[in-house]
Amino acid sequence: YQKAYFLNNPQKDPKNSAALALNLGNIYFLLGNFSKALMYYDKRLAAAFPFDHAETEILFYRRLGASAFQLRDPAQTASAYLNALELIQKRIAPQKASEILGKLNTQIFDRIITPALSKPELAQTANSLGEKQAAIHQELFKATGAATGQIHSLPDPAWPAYRKAIE
Repeated sequence: YQKAYFLNNPQKDPKNSAALALNLGNIYFLLGNFSKALMYYDKRLAAAFPFDHAETEILFYRRLGASAFQLRDPAQTASAYLNALELIQKRIAPQKASEILGKLNTQIFDRIITPALSKPELAQTANSLGEKQAAIHQELFKATGAATGQIHSLPDPAWPAYRKAIE
């Protein structure tokens, strides 16, 4: 992808350049190189081409937010996660949105916020982001109708305990 990215002429084929930037961002993200991932995600964002699939765009913003968090950029982290939330609210059925955000929320807390809380230099920022993430999670929960009992069945058998904890 790197060779293709550098050989691509962004003036002649900007959509391909955007797709290659996304692919490189994903590769660097999965390798744990968050600074390079963020660099390519920012290039993909600047390209302003629509994504082919809603799920790809949601994953993009999730990874953009996680990369920004790792680089201690709380503003970009919050912005990326808010964009992911808006996309979930607009494009995905309420049951699916609640399920996806529940998984996303678990990943954010388990992989990012909880480990950061154990590091003194990150604890205050992680605590603040944790509170914001909890508020976002509750907002989506209400927006999907789950708070009013409109969601009747989710595949996770732990759903009643989750619902009770949220209420």
